Amino acid sequence: MTPQAPKIEIILCSATLPLVRRAEALADGAAAAGGTVRLWQLPAGDLPAEVWEGLDAADVIVFASQAGANGLSPRMRAFADTSRSHLSPRDWQGKLAAVLTDGMNIRDGDASTEADLWALADAHAMTWAAPGAAVTSAQSMRRYGSHLTDLAATMRDGAMSPSVLTAA
Repeated sequence: MTPQAPKIEIILCSATLPLVRRAEALADGAAAAGGTVRLWQLPAGDLPAEVWEGLDAADVIVFASQAGANGLSPRMRAFADTSRSHLSPRDWQGKLAAVLTDGMNIRDGDASTEADLWALADAHAMTWAAPGAAVTSAQSMRRYGSHLTDLAATMRDGAMSPSVLTAA
């Protein structure tokens, strides 16, 4: 029996074209590595049940957010708060969590945005998969997506125990 492809869900909260393109490149890389990928633009208001179901079934959840004035954008902060009340603290336990921000650099709001997303992953007992290096080009984003798919498959097979992982 062929193992099921890792499921990667990308939650995107951005109107900036560079971040959208990075998220699309990550999705392309994950799909090319055999992952089943869905990219969701975070809507204003309530998240549709279909998105929650996809996140619950995912092996990897990528949080892609532009930086707000003090960390997360208001829409991503609302999603983070809702996820904490919508789910029990362990519903996403063991899933891989990854992040994309505007610049993917520790500068301006990106550092606090990444810290806020780390806290979100930690609140759900997720395993953080850090990129390990700057991922700014389309090629490096595709490689990051491919590595996330490979990590998810390896963890699902029990060949690797969860910890903080480097995916590059």
